[in-house]
Amino acid sequence: MIATKLQILMAIGVALSVAQAGPIQNSNGNKPSFNNKATCTSQQCVIAAAGIISDMDSTVDPCQDFSKFTCGGFHETHEFPAGKTSIGPFDLLRDSNANIA
Repeated sequence: MIATKLQILMAIGVALSVAQAGPIQNSNGNKPSFNNKATCTSQQCVIAAAGIISDMDSTVDPCQDFSKFTCGGFHETHEFPAGKTSIGPFDLLRDSNANIA
């Protein structure tokens, strides 16, 4: 139940981000930006974007299965531990930190 709600919230968040991210041509002739802001191309932004894209499954039609489109890559690369109904980035971070300590 919680996993379903989390997936729905994540899907809504991604949908809203995609809807707002359309390129806008600046009136002064500069290259297109997103939401009239310069596109971040720093190493941190590129790494964050790559992580988001790798968690998606772009082979799935979002109109047919939006949950799999937005989270399919994550589900393919991460297994749900026995006894847990969900897993997320904070769970992975906690487990990674526990393995280091």
